[in-house]
Amino acid sequence: MESAKEKLHEINEMAAEYQLFLISQGVTPNDAKKSMVALQALYWQAGEQMKKLLVAIENKPVDGFTFRMLIVTAYSILDSLEIAAKSAKIGKSVDKKYTLVPETHSIKLMKLYGKRKTGEVETTDRDYLKFLRSFISAHPMGTTRSLEGFMPDNYAFCKFVDHVSENPAPLDVPPGADYYVQVLDGGKHWDEVDFYINSSEIWAYVKSHYLQLIDTIRNTMVERIANTIENLKNTQLPTFPDEANLDYLDKLVMEDWKRGGNQHEDLMRCKLALQSLNTFQWEIRPEQTLKKAIWRYVQKISNTLQSMKFENEFGSCKDISVLMSSIGCDHNQCSNLWDMLHEQYAFGIDCEDYEEWGVNNYQKCSFESEYNCAWRRKKYPTLLIPLTPELNQNERIGIVTACYQGTYWPRSEIARIYFLVVLPEFVNKYHLYDKLCEMESYELFQYLIACALIETEESNERIQHRSIHR
Repeated sequence: MESAKEKLHEINEMAAEYQLFLISQGVTPNDAKKSMVALQALYWQAGEQMKKLLVAIENKPVDGFTFRMLIVTAYSILDSLEIAAKSAKIGKSVDKKYTLVPETHSIKLMKLYGKRKTGEVETTDRDYLKFLRSFISAHPMGTTRSLEGFMPDNYAFCKFVDHVSENPAPLDVPPGADYYVQVLDGGKHWDEVDFYINSSEIWAYVKSHYLQLIDTIRNTMVERIANTIENLKNTQLPTFPDEANLDYLDKLVMEDWKRGGNQHEDLMRCKLALQSLNTFQWEIRPEQTLKKAIWRYVQKISNTLQSMKFENEFGSCKDISVLMSSIGCDHNQCSNLWDMLHEQYAFGIDCEDYEEWGVNNYQKCSFESEYNCAWRRKKYPTLLIPLTPELNQNERIGIVTACYQGTYWPRSEIARIYFLVVLPEFVNKYHLYDKLCEMESYELFQYLIACALIETEESNERIQHRSIHR
């Protein structure tokens, strides 16, 4: 059973990629995600529970109540595997409905009636386990209707389940039987309605079906994932335009959905940024610098989608952190800046009106703050008074940290103060004081990124110039 646990771990690990196959079959992203979670959960639902079930079976219980509970658990474990397979479109397809049910006949000790007894209705091991799960556990009366062929009357109820002792009651106990079930029915068949169970046959079926389900699910997933990824790699994306193009960006969003939706939030950020640049009243250089940088990032996403290699887990967050670190922002400041971005806008699944296959999954948040331009123009001069040229960067960061720890100012305001206190040269060079006071969070975030890009471009140019003249 250890190999089964390893395969369940593989299923858990592959579940995210398996969404690609489901989406390629027309399953919506939301339903594909539900299937993914169902497959991931099998490691615990089936693996951990089966481990405990096997221990209980090995202990050879000798009371009917424990046996009942083990039957219910065994059926539930198999059912979790079968339902997960069904949601993942694994198994035999009939009218677009999937089943992964064995037609095994390992259980020999069955008491059958009517068409089941004559063989007109074939009875599988699974049928019998389902009957036991329903009948010998506590169950509502309505479920007895599904017992046709296992009981002589239209309805019947389990009175008790007892273990067959070494000195059983004077009844005709079949070979191998270890449990006896007494039944209450309509009263016409008192002598023939009780039956025996050979638990070893039940557990042999449970183990074999368990292994078969895991093998089928795992092997199917491996094959389908490989084929799907190969097909997507060979499916060319639309030709990437040299200049920013919102129509192309929408096409890329839809292609991203087909390839798992991993880049959706980043694409939404890029789309909003490009649209916003058309409304911001900026100088030409920061506007053009940011637009080109955004489009380079979109091209990076396009290349990632084409290659199907999603290596950058943190996407634009990581790229922006690297950029801002290059001009003197520490880890905490990069985190504060990210707060500034999301203070006014929500992206992707964070949107209240989020839509599957949506190309406009971003929205402005309703946000009002007492920290406005007037508050900043009053507060900033008091922060600048203690700043002297002798203060090093760590001491300046300490002043910002004190503001963070000793006030209730939001992180977006701490992000503004950081530039003012720690990076005064950067603020002066790009004339940011008024912008730090006046701009709303989203626009200021974009403008700071643009200035950081210009700074790194100039730094690279200086390095190249020095290397040429050496």
